Amino acid sequence: MVGRVICALALAVLASSCTAEAPSPLEREAASVEASEQGKINLGGSGLTVSGTEYIFSTERARLETALIGILGEPEARLTNQECGAGEMQFTVFNGGFTVNFQNDRFVGWFTDEANDLVVTEAGIGVGTDRAAATSAAGYAEVDGSTLGEEFALGERMGGFIEDDRVSGLYAGTNCFFR
Repeated sequence: MVGRVICALALAVLASSCTAEAPSPLEREAASVEASEQGKINLGGSGLTVSGTEYIFSTERARLETALIGILGEPEARLTNQECGAGEMQFTVFNGGFTVNFQNDRFVGWFTDEANDLVVTEAGIGVGTDRAAATSAAGYAEVDGSTLGEEFALGERMGGFIEDDRVSGLYAGTNCFFR
């Protein structure tokens, strides 16, 4: 009898350890994607995704800057230009050529002009990407007649520049370009 009780207890312990839920394949994949997005800035036509969190145009300046500081460190500069075509704009410039643009303390655009593997589009296009990869990206179209150099669009909301057969800059939203 004692042997049966011990066996029953042993089986109960084994059964309870087997019923602990292991992550499903979908949960493991989601965790893997989340881990790969940590410390990354995905450039988008309607804003940015910073470490997996989306910041659309109109996001409060302090909230976006805090997220970016966590990846890029303290800004190099905070500037204002009163002569932009869209009206007065403020800029937060980070190390590595990444700038976010604001009007009335709201995020309105971004621009990048230095290679940084942490600052790329979802498709992996960034400053330094070769012409062949850029031109094969979904939504790529040349912008004819640009006064800013060899300019292209990536879909309807993002754009960029090519110089020496490489992407030399990317942008979206409101920027202070003088055409």
